[in-house]
Amino acid sequence: MRTFRRSIQIASFFLFWYLLIAMRPVIEEGFYRPESAIWPYLYFTTNPLTYLSAVAASRTIPAVNYIPLLVLVVFVLLLGRFYCGWLCPLGAMIDGAAHIWKPPRKPQPLNWLPSPNLKIYILAAIAVMALFGVNVVGFFDPITIVTRAMTASIQPYLEWIIRTTIGPLYQVPGVSVVSEPVYGFLKQHFLTLQQPVFQSSLLYLAILLGILGLSKFRKRFWCRYLCPLGAFHALAGRFGFWRRRVGLTCNECGVCGHICRTEAIDRKDAVRYDPRECIRCMDCRAVCPQDAIEFSFAATTPSARVTDRDLDVTRRGLLSALGASLVALPFLRTSPAKASHGHWRMLRPPGAMREETFLARCIRCGECMRACPQHALQPALLQFGLEALWTPVLTPRVGYCEYNCTLCVQVCPTGALEVLNQRAKQRFRMGTAFFDKNRCIPYAENTDCLVCEEVCPTPVKAIQMRLETAADDKGVVRQIKRPYIVDAYCVGCGICENKCPVEGSAVFVAARYETRNPETTLRVTVSRSAMGAAAEGGSEQAGAAAASETAPAGRPPAAADPYGGSGAAPNPYE
Repeated sequence: MRTFRRSIQIASFFLFWYLLIAMRPVIEEGFYRPESAIWPYLYFTTNPLTYLSAVAASRTIPAVNYIPLLVLVVFVLLLGRFYCGWLCPLGAMIDGAAHIWKPPRKPQPLNWLPSPNLKIYILAAIAVMALFGVNVVGFFDPITIVTRAMTASIQPYLEWIIRTTIGPLYQVPGVSVVSEPVYGFLKQHFLTLQQPVFQSSLLYLAILLGILGLSKFRKRFWCRYLCPLGAFHALAGRFGFWRRRVGLTCNECGVCGHICRTEAIDRKDAVRYDPRECIRCMDCRAVCPQDAIEFSFAATTPSARVTDRDLDVTRRGLLSALGASLVALPFLRTSPAKASHGHWRMLRPPGAMREETFLARCIRCGECMRACPQHALQPALLQFGLEALWTPVLTPRVGYCEYNCTLCVQVCPTGALEVLNQRAKQRFRMGTAFFDKNRCIPYAENTDCLVCEEVCPTPVKAIQMRLETAADDKGVVRQIKRPYIVDAYCVGCGICENKCPVEGSAVFVAARYETRNPETTLRVTVSRSAMGAAAEGGSEQAGAAAASETAPAGRPPAAADPYGGSGAAPNPYE
């Protein structure tokens, strides 16, 4: 039975790794889709901690598939805390790390070791903060931690090694016969469209390695003392029917107590154990010299005994968790994003909810960052405040939002990004671009430059050109094409800022006129004739015409829809 459990654990880890790899974007008929046909966020849909925290913090029920979660809850009620020993990918990594950082076989008492109930107090603090509208589960949830580390650290590292070692081998005669098929396979099934780069990648890797390194002091240190998801499964599976039972043939040798990964078995009384800490690894059954231990739904022999430990959660510990969460709340809520005008460079992904709801739902898992084909989504740092730390922001200087891509909204596991079809996403305004005329080449140097206008992806160009007369550096008067922004058409994708040839860029995208903030509605009027002129590359007057109809949130009116229709187009992935 232990071999079967290990097989399930290894298979679960590789499934988790496969889902991360298969989330890579592929282009099909001009549209982007994830390579995997399986839900890329499967492990989050079976995570009660992240789901309930998002529900409590946002005061809403996200429109996500919760059927896998209900199935898992039923299994937890039947089998107890089996998830940690059978399915958790971080648990599998910890067990693997224990073969490198070997924990002591006979652990000595350590004064600095916390109480095993610390994870319950952490869970209580997360719940209290969620009730006050602050979602911090992403800092502690094991699935989020390992996803973030693999997305931002391990995957980019492996891709860089492959690109710099196997990639150049095509130039070596003889070797290329073998290297090229291998590299071609990796490009098709593992490598992303370009080398991924992420901020804070070393920090994410250090956190993961720190969790794995704790195994040097105690087996399953993270699971035993710190994991809030483990605490949730422990409390929910307290009365699981599948339990450890000890027969009368037990001679109290103590072998099972010494091998137990979570110290769930009392070393002085082998019959006595804590079902909340038992992860059903069945190591004790495998090593019992008397074959006195069984795991079953009911006793197979009348002599099989079960003796549970009491839950010794203290009032002081719970009050400390409550006090710590209440002290931390003001530091999290007093962020620049909460200011009346927010932060002008805080560009959220397409489909993002209003900032308060977005922060309440986002768990900082990095799924959207992994799916972004241009790696435009980066984890936010402290410039946006503690509450926004590690949440995704569009960073045009790193990458831009692909016009025909909806991957980020497809993979969000908690509904922080609203699901949009292709047409709705193309209309979603993440911000609006503007020019720095002191740096822009046509304005500062009186020289033609058409890069931003050429790369603008909207059907009616949001960046258009006007002819102006100016003198160049030699004093020669000539006509120059100078760009300007038609705010009504700009969606803030950031491609103009990304492709600008000026060092540091001369065009920037600001968080203004966003679709997600109705109070910043852009009031523009666009006539059908002006739009036609703009589509043909007309004048500034045509592009900025103000005539008849008013458009909310920076969108053209329905009667003058530059996208060719008044309704939403069907989802190309369906």
